[in-house]
Amino acid sequence: GLLAKLGEQTYMALMATVRTSPVVHTDDTGWRIDSESAWLWVFATTDGVTFYVIARSRGADVVEAVLGVEFPGGLVSDGLPALDSLPDSYRRAQCLGHLIVRASELASVHKAGAARFPLAVKGFLQEVIALRDRRETLTTATYDRYCRAANQGLDQLLAGHSTVHE
Repeated sequence: GLLAKLGEQTYMALMATVRTSPVVHTDDTGWRIDSESAWLWVFATTDGVTFYVIARSRGADVVEAVLGVEFPGGLVSDGLPALDSLPDSYRRAQCLGHLIVRASELASVHKAGAARFPLAVKGFLQEVIALRDRRETLTTATYDRYCRAANQGLDQLLAGHSTVHE
């Protein structure tokens, strides 16, 4: 319609901005179009640009249509399995908040012994987020030292040497 035509130039400019962003966060939620299933997708950049798409698909095709096949930035998502079919050129990361929730859910359904690992993952993620949040208050040397310690802690965690106790 007329409204879509009037907004087309702005819409395309926002999509171009998202396509050139160094990092884009994406997520989707259920939506209805004439009582049929669809999804509202959000693409948010770290510098405050937010781009929305309503699509009948919940697949990688929507992400490729917005970001392009050769997206040069990093894509952060909730781990939606459909995005696993994105081209190998995409640099992907999972949202830490979603990982923390998954770790909590895993810990809650397992007995104490089996809950150790997801609790350790949750604690590690919370610690590195807290470190990131303190970045501006630390000297470069101190921050680097904490980052090295976090890397060592992650190596130990992945090697199965968790410090979480029952």
